[in-house]
Parts: sequence; C-alpha cells; structure tokens
Amino acid sequence: MNGVRFEKDSHDQTKSSGHVNGTNKELPTHRKGSPATNGAPRPSIHSRKDSNPLAPPFIVSAPGKTIVYGEHAVVHGKAAIAAAISLRSYLLCTTLTKSSRTVSLQFPDIGLDHTWSIPELPWHAFRREGKRRRYYDLITSLDQELVDAMEPFIECVSTGLKAQVRERHQQAARAFLYLFLSLGSESSPPCVYALRSTVPVGVGLGSSGSICVCISTALLLQCRALSGPHPDQMSNEADEQLERINRWAFVGELLIHGNPSGVDNTVATHGHAVLFQRTDYAKPPQVQVLKDFPELPLLLVDTCQAKSTAAEVAKVGHLKTAHPEVTGCIFNAIDSITRSAHDIVTSEDPGSVESITHLGELMTLNHGLLTSLGVSHPRLERLRYLVDQSKVGWTKLTGAGGGGCAITLLKPDATTSPSQTNYDGNGPSNGHSTALEQLEQQLEEEGFVKYETTLGGDGVGVLYPAVINGEEIDQDIFLGVESREEVEELSKDKYLLVLHADALRFPIILSPQLVFPSHLPLIMAADKKSNMSTSKKPWRKTPLTESTNLSKAAGCRIFLKHEHLQPSGSFKSRGVGNHLLCALRRASHPDRVHFFCSSGGNAGLACVHAANTLGRPATVVVPLSTKAMMVAKIKAAGAREVVQYGATWKEADGYLRDVVLRSAEERGEEGVYVPPFDHEDVWAGNESLIEEVGEQLAELGEGEPAILICSVGGGGLFNGVVQGIEKMGWDRTTVLALETRGAHSLHESLEQGELVTLPGITSQATSLGATRVSERTFELAGKHSATGQVKSVVLTDAEAAMGCWRYADDERTLVELACGVNLALCYGGRLERALGRPVKKTDKVVIVVCGGQNVTTSMVESWKQEFGDLDQKAGINGHKTNDVPSVVTAPNGA
Repeated sequence: MNGVRFEKDSHDQTKSSGHVNGTNKELPTHRKGSPATNGAPRPSIHSRKDSNPLAPPFIVSAPGKTIVYGEHAVVHGKAAIAAAISLRSYLLCTTLTKSSRTVSLQFPDIGLDHTWSIPELPWHAFRREGKRRRYYDLITSLDQELVDAMEPFIECVSTGLKAQVRERHQQAARAFLYLFLSLGSESSPPCVYALRSTVPVGVGLGSSGSICVCISTALLLQCRALSGPHPDQMSNEADEQLERINRWAFVGELLIHGNPSGVDNTVATHGHAVLFQRTDYAKPPQVQVLKDFPELPLLLVDTCQAKSTAAEVAKVGHLKTAHPEVTGCIFNAIDSITRSAHDIVTSEDPGSVESITHLGELMTLNHGLLTSLGVSHPRLERLRYLVDQSKVGWTKLTGAGGGGCAITLLKPDATTSPSQTNYDGNGPSNGHSTALEQLEQQLEEEGFVKYETTLGGDGVGVLYPAVINGEEIDQDIFLGVESREEVEELSKDKYLLVLHADALRFPIILSPQLVFPSHLPLIMAADKKSNMSTSKKPWRKTPLTESTNLSKAAGCRIFLKHEHLQPSGSFKSRGVGNHLLCALRRASHPDRVHFFCSSGGNAGLACVHAANTLGRPATVVVPLSTKAMMVAKIKAAGAREVVQYGATWKEADGYLRDVVLRSAEERGEEGVYVPPFDHEDVWAGNESLIEEVGEQLAELGEGEPAILICSVGGGGLFNGVVQGIEKMGWDRTTVLALETRGAHSLHESLEQGELVTLPGITSQATSLGATRVSERTFELAGKHSATGQVKSVVLTDAEAAMGCWRYADDERTLVELACGVNLALCYGGRLERALGRPVKKTDKVVIVVCGGQNVTTSMVESWKQEFGDLDQKAGINGHKTNDVPSVVTAPNGA
C-alpha cells in the first residue's frame, strides 16, 4: 500500500470475548499498568514478541449528517442540501495473532459483543461462480441467496436478549458480516472491531451511514484495496477510493434500511455537503458533492419530543392531496431556498460574514415554510423563540419535524457577544455571561439536550497506526472513557494530526473527539457503574395485524394493535416510559434519580421495566388490596422495593408523596414521582401509538381508520390517542372510549356535564379503577363528543370477561378485563349498537389490545364457565355466539 506503513512491531492485544458458534472463547489480555500474559511486564509499544499481531491497530472515523435545507420538499422531487456534522463514529480495528482465527464485534453503545470463527463462515456461498464480488464492483441491490446463506450466523447473535435488542444487534451484525464475507476471505486477518459513536441514534443524523462508512473503510484497508495518502496522489485516484468506500457503505445501508437514499453514506464518506435530488424513485438520486462547503459553527439541539418520520411525511402527503396547488407553491419555494443556498456555498467566499448571514436568513425562511406544512411542534417553536431572543443565530427544524432535532447556525461572534436581553425580552441580563452561555443554560433548564458541533467538516479518515505521543490507543483506553471531563483531560494537548481533504485525498483525520468520544445523553450511559442511559427507549414498536376471525365476527375489517407485547405487558410502557425518559433528561443529577410510582397494577410494572431499561432504580407503593400475584410480578421485574400501604390507591399515593419521597430526598436521591396517567409526558408517549398505526396502515396501502377503540381508566391512553389523531389530521375517525360499569367515571362526567368522582370502584376491571378521570380527558372527550368523533361506551364486567375468553379462543392470547372490554365489541353486534349505525364490510376498525398482567389461564377459564352463555339466547345469523371460531358469528353474514 503506497503511503501507508504496515508495521510488524508488537502491539499488545486487549481482551475480547464472545461466542464462537455458541462457545465462549477467551482471548489474550493485556492492560496498561498491569501484568501481561504469563506474568511478563508489558513491553514497550515498538518492541517485538514471539507471537505478534499481523498488523498494528488503527482507527477509522466518519461523521454524521444533517439536512440543512429542503426537508419534505425533497420527498416530492425537489432538491435538498445535507452536510456533515462534527459528531462522528469511531471504529478501532485490533488485529489478533494468526492462531486466533476469529472475528469479533464489540459495539458497547448498543450492548453488542459477538465473535465468529472465520473458517466456519459461509465462504462457499460467497465464492460460487456468479456470486463473488470484487472490491471495485458497483452493487445496487442485495443477493438474497447470500443473505440467506449467512442468516444462520446472524441468528446466533444475542439470542438471550429481548427481541427488540436482539433485532438491533442482528441488524448491525448482518451489515458487517455481509461486507466482511464480500471483501474478505478465509485467510482474512483475525480482528476485533470495536465501535464508539457520538452521533445521536434515531433522530435523523445518519448514525448508521456513519458506521457503515467506518466498516467499509476498515475492510477495504485490510484487503489492500485502498492506497495513500501520499503527497503526489492524483485527484482521480482519491476520487476512486472515496467512491469505493461509499459504494460498499451503501451495501451496508441496504442491509439496515432496505431502500436507503444513499445521502447518509455519501455525506459520511466525502464530508462537507451534498446537493441531493431524487426526481424518479425508480432511478438513483442525483448527488453533487459540494467540496468547498464552509465549516460553519452549529448548535444541534434535541427537543426530547418523540416523533415519527413516517407520520410527518404522511401528514404532508395528505396535505398535498387536499391542496396540491398550495403545497406545490410551498415546495417550489423551498426548492428556491435550497438553490439559493447552493449558489452561496459554491461562491468565491462562502465563509464570509455576509454569506453566513444570507445562509442563516434562508434557514429562517425554510423553517417558516415547513411550519406552514404543519410539521413543527411547540417544543421546536419554543426553541426558536429562545434562540431569537438570544440573537446568537438562526434556527430551523431538521429532518421530518414534529419534534426531534433543530439546528442553529451560529453567528460569527456568538461565543463572544454579551447578552443584552433576558429570555422573556424584558431587559438586561447578566453582563458577565455571553448570550450563547445564557442560551445554553436556558436550554438545559427547559429540558433540551444540546450538541455544539460544526457543519460541513471532514469526511472519512484513518489514524494508522493508532498511536498518539508514543502511546498505543488500545481497547482498554478506547472503550474505557466514562465522562466528558475525562475526554477533555485526555485530549487537551493539541497534538492531534489533521490532514484536510481539500484535494479529495484520502485523509488522515484525528479530531480531539476521535479516540475518546464524549458520552452524550442520547447515545450511552453517563455512568458505567449505574448503567444509566437515556439512549434507550423503554417501549417498542408493536405489530398491527388484521384479524380474520374478529373481522368476520364484527362484520368489518378489524385491525389489532398488539400493545400486550410491550416490555411490561401493557400499553403503559409507552406513557410511563416516556415520562421516565423525559424526567431523566431534565434531571439536574441524572445519576441520583430514583423513580417512585404508586400503582399496584400495570403502571407500577411499566415503571419498573422502564427504570431498568434506563439504568435507574424504581420503588413502587401499592395498596393492601393489591393481589399477591401483582406484587410478585413487580418484585420479579426488578423493583428496588415494593411497599404495601393503605386500603386504596389514594392512600398509597399519599404515603408515597408524604413519606417515601421525602425519605429518598433526605438520603440525597433525586426522587421523581411517576403518575400513572395524569401527565403530559405520559400522553405524549401514548401519542406514539397513533403515529405507529398511521405508519403501519400506510405500509399496507391503507388510509385512516374509520373507528378506533380504546379503554379508559384515568385517561392517559385516551388522551394520547385523541391527541395523536388530532396531530395526524384524522377528522373522520370515530373514537369509542370503553369503560366497564362500576368504573365509568368518564361516562358519568359526560352525562352530567362536569367532572364527576365516583364514590368507589365496583367493577372487577380494577385496571380501569380511577374514580375520576383527568381534566384533560374530560376536556378532550367533551370537545369531540359534541362533534360525534368520540363516543363513550359502557359494558358490563360479564361482557368484558366474555371478550377475554372469546379473544383467547380466537387469537390464542390472554388479556385482562380492562382490555377485554374493547374486544367484546366484536361479538354479538355490540359494535353496531355502540356506533348507532350498521357497520360496513369496508370499515377499518383499529382496536388497542392494551394488554395487562392481571390475568391467568385459570381466570379466563372461570370467566368462560361463568359467562359462556352470555349471548347464547340472542343468537346471530342462526349461530350461538359461544361457538368458536368467530367466523360463524358475524352479525351480517360476512
């Protein structure tokens, strides 16, 4: 390899363990300052050993990206500009001795650690005639036979973990292994690939593209397919090598996303920025690399508001269908903004004050047009207000909107200008602080998460070998840094080599953040000992399926949203989980947070599961009436403590607030009270259910549902559902709010026209046992009841029990009474009676199968014995309604 020196001097190995085809394999261990193998002292970095690795360790780095101009319009054939950000991914490649014959992945940010035996991988499939790929090939689609051939080696990855975590691990492993098998051979060097990343995941900043570029570069280096850099390298040679990296990174993106646009990996490879346009989705996009894009200071802020890209894109699509001329004008205006920005960044002086000001003003205009499309959010607008008042720059949403991230282009003097106004615009502020410092303080107080980064920086880079100031960067150092302070301490000396890629030479880049990535809140734990992390979402996307049996029973199309598959077994994982996540991000001392919940039911269980996911303790206080089964489940889920107190939930809640929380604060803990339903963070978490439904229906080619059915206790689920429907613009969807008699506080409130508190709960569906719904629930229900979009429906416990056992027979799934009341509407013509009209075969009905843990097989069997003849006398279409399957009980003979 011209221009790159492969040394055979000794570089000590570090520890790596994992499964080799199901067998734990321990690799040699050496740590700085500790004895080496066989008790020998650690040798100097450049001494020799009898058994040494085949090559020194090296590090590959690639940036994330952000869309600067053109969101949403780009989906409809207009141009967009995407630029690299200085948040990067880093891959340390440690070559092992020849005798090891293993390849390992260590991605601690997501908890992935797996090892394969190189000789046992399916090389035969990848080397067959017509299947072999060369490093210079252009691959635009995957070979399904090759994907299938390596699948047995993917299925063994993280088998003991939860399905959601396992899926993420296997997705990453699949992308790596396909590239490894395509570019490598049975004689490929044994190696450990350890990845760290400071690119936030899941907020549209190109984290997977950044990682795929790192993997592609490392494997191409190891198979000798890259040369340089060297002083006399021809520009076309550099172009070819960067394109080679980009092509194979795109293959990795195919494994992860299925149909990627290619913009993420292109920006991560080349850096700077690209002009991107896709006028025909049957053809590759048009991509122009903007080599002279200036490096611009950027404030990247996460609103911590959950969002769905698919839902926002669908919303704009619906708007375009309803108002094609108006939206067409908006798209054209956004395209003009993008083109104007392109003219500036390709001009002679794109980094001048005048050019930056022009770019900032274009960002303001772009945001205004996106707001007119309805894709902003109150959190985004609050952020823009704070930035505008501080006068430090120009802000716009980035990506799909509806929450997520925003970018602020900082003015050239933003870091030095003193603050002149406070954030309410009422007068002088602290003259000793800069406006930017005061803005950052305000953002932190209001629960925003900020990242100071640079826009338009370098693309992929390599440090070869991984040695700084004579010290090898081994896996212990690379994986062991725990805090931002340690990062700053280790990288305070500006000795790091930076070679910019102005001539598109393959650059060697090591920025101060490269080897020692700071652990940012959205990425990983800030404290390894506590395993605290706000990067993990404590709920999962659940399936939406159309049920044949229930559809025929109800006489229309029944879609089931399977919330019983949440980590806690109920929908509560969404709302309660989001509340914990938001509280942890807002906490002044996240490592001291202790969550406290006063629910002996599904909310308490969801709190414990979510707290475990976030790496924090949870204590649950339950009334004495709570069943021993539920107490045992909460303890088994990992609660720090379960306290039983009081005859009712209200008494248990009072004891928690007045005694337990105060005691925790006296111990120095930051106690966080977790309400089971009455909080806006809970409602926002439940909104994600509707966003998923919209996305899943769109994937099936379906529009909005005609009817959505959910049960109501205190109203947390109902609030999220109705808010989500409002956000999606589903004006024709009717919501049926189900309660059981004896827990019907919403129905009673609507009947009397004011919030009513029931004297007690007499229903057996204790999960619906709130004697009073939240004020927000009453407000939403009253508002939409007047238009007929919300209908309150009350069934008996017997009907709810019938729904449980019928559902168990028809769908082979157990749910508790609070969920069974929703499903009961499918049987005996109840849906028609609830609607007050006949159902149509084409009606799409979504039922929230909210789940719940208060159910056993014996309970369902007893309900069947007690209520098995509930509809027997009435009969439907000549059939008895206790017949199974439900196909024989359709009310209109469907």
